[in-house]
Amino acid sequence: MKAKRILVIIVCLFIFSVLQVFALSETVNFSEMNSSIRKLDLSQYHNSGRIWLKSSNYGFIGSGNGLVPQFPSLEFPGGSGINYLYNGSVWIGAKKHRRNAAGAKLYWVAQQPSADSSAVIAEGDPGWNINMKAVIDTLVSVGFDGDKDLYELLPAYNPLESANIQIQGLYSLYNLQDNVMKSILSNPVPRSFSIPDTTGTYCFSIPTEQTGTEPGFETLYSYYYDYSPFNTVGDRDWGTSRLSNVHYPLKIAIEQKSYAFPLQNYDNLIIMKYSIYNTSTVDTLEDFCFGSYIDCDCGPEAIGSFAAYDDVSGYVMGGTEAGTYEFAYSRDYDGDGGLTPALIGVKLMLSDLNLNRSDWYWQIADGPDDWTPQSLSLSSRLTANEKYWLMTGRNPNPVVNSKYKALRGGPSGNVTEYEQPDPCETRFMTSFYGSQPTVTNPNPENRINLNPLSNIVFYVAIFAGNGLEQLKQSAVMAENLVLNNYDLGNMEGLTSFPYLTGVSQTTDWTVTLNWAAYTEPDQHNVMYKPTDAPDTQWETIPYPGTSSSGIVSGLINGVSYKFKVSAVFNPGPDEISLTSNTMEFVINNPVSNEDNTISPSISVSNYPNPFNPETTIEYEISGKCYSRLAIYNIKGQLINTLVDEIKEPGNYELKWNGKDRDNNQVGNGIYFCRLSVAGKDKVHKMLMLK
Repeated sequence: MKAKRILVIIVCLFIFSVLQVFALSETVNFSEMNSSIRKLDLSQYHNSGRIWLKSSNYGFIGSGNGLVPQFPSLEFPGGSGINYLYNGSVWIGAKKHRRNAAGAKLYWVAQQPSADSSAVIAEGDPGWNINMKAVIDTLVSVGFDGDKDLYELLPAYNPLESANIQIQGLYSLYNLQDNVMKSILSNPVPRSFSIPDTTGTYCFSIPTEQTGTEPGFETLYSYYYDYSPFNTVGDRDWGTSRLSNVHYPLKIAIEQKSYAFPLQNYDNLIIMKYSIYNTSTVDTLEDFCFGSYIDCDCGPEAIGSFAAYDDVSGYVMGGTEAGTYEFAYSRDYDGDGGLTPALIGVKLMLSDLNLNRSDWYWQIADGPDDWTPQSLSLSSRLTANEKYWLMTGRNPNPVVNSKYKALRGGPSGNVTEYEQPDPCETRFMTSFYGSQPTVTNPNPENRINLNPLSNIVFYVAIFAGNGLEQLKQSAVMAENLVLNNYDLGNMEGLTSFPYLTGVSQTTDWTVTLNWAAYTEPDQHNVMYKPTDAPDTQWETIPYPGTSSSGIVSGLINGVSYKFKVSAVFNPGPDEISLTSNTMEFVINNPVSNEDNTISPSISVSNYPNPFNPETTIEYEISGKCYSRLAIYNIKGQLINTLVDEIKEPGNYELKWNGKDRDNNQVGNGIYFCRLSVAGKDKVHKMLMLK
């Protein structure tokens, strides 16, 4: 007994150490991730309206709790510190012919295949005949599993591709650029998404110089796949649970766009647009279904995972002449004494198909299993792919007190507004599906088959409100917005949030701010303070409501400042003030020196170049001057400052160890060494390769 206890302790310690390694691997600065371990980009989030939502290039939204920075995940109102989403994910399911390594379709030898009679034969082989049953796999690909640490929708450049010697050059160039891209008023936009990619790079998230026509004020783009577009072999899933999971791809590529509208009545709403491509040239994806998995964990960000244990999920059916409701939602059961009063709604939309809906909820650790979808040894389970069954309206655990409980319509199926009776750490899945063979459906003629090289588009609306009536209004507005091609109607007289698009230093001690907005307020206020100063020290400079830029002068060299803009509507007792996102900027003013009557000459270089992971930087100054030598990444973000002092004339050299200001190792890619002396700048390009 003692030996067994020791063994259990050892196993637990091992598991804990593995989880700790994974947690540490997530604790990174996402703009400078090491390309050999890069997992995902969580640096971008919608922050132009009242709902702040984080997006990723891994098929999920929100950030969970192992990622840094964790918040905002879904914050409402933005800046409140109240979070309403742990993780949400797209789920895609379909049936697909099983093929052998040569690409031939497989058929069952037995008329009634089972675990004891599972032999297969290829089409055209001796012994094959046309009356045999085809082997059809039921498959699901998910951005995030929900109860396991498992990701099956990955960007083109991910850790599983790093060992492919055929694309090592592409990997070193594009890994850090295969991220989530943001544009404001459709500027800038990425290059056109195409499968297969004519350039062969499969990196679509690099900004172009073009201006697009996207309908959102703020648009986030990301691109991911459930297979390797570079034909890299191996099980293509990620996460600490991947060794227990067998992933068979549908061979789908997904272009995800999400739109935010910082306009009155629309500023608590985000529309996710998913374009799903069947990239196979031979296989139809039959009985296609798609859904959205949501785990909210509603509560103050400060209490972390403790917010999860008293949530409830619900569903609202029906609608009015203005439009349909048909949304699922979650909320904190007791509202945390007024701290967490809102509800988060999720509505699936598809404009041209009359489909069936399926909605289920369950508790933590009781999620559906599809770890071995080709298994015939099901024991007490009804199916090897519980996810697909749930997504297509069937309960794979139909027993008393089933762990999967119907959300839409409740247990009876006809309750217009249903909410689970007991709070718990709940999560739900809401989906669309067509008619299923041998299953009774309201629309038996309507099956969804996605043909080779074709695509389908569906939408998910995410919205917040303080009560079901507000959610109903948002659900109808979201539906009409999509059906009417995002026509916002007459915006005159409506309030809108300003959005700070850039901060740049124009002269010594002076910066220029630029912003954009849907509507003009009565007044704009440019606001700034030192980054480390308390919020009581925000300074305000008024500008006309027609303005879209402003200037702040008299700033101190070397100091980091925060900047934002507020829009003031109806000044007076009914005044409304809406504040933009915040940006940080470090002032870099040259310091004049009485000993320098002639501007000094400067030079900078490094060796070796490329380098790994350390390089020597040489620079020369011809006169005594204040000097600053700093490292920037390809996005222009400051990585590290190596010199920031008055230097005598002469030749200097120093080593850069490839680490940022927080002593984190930076990743592969292009970096710039910038030497600033007495108003002159010299920039030198460096390349880190591993």
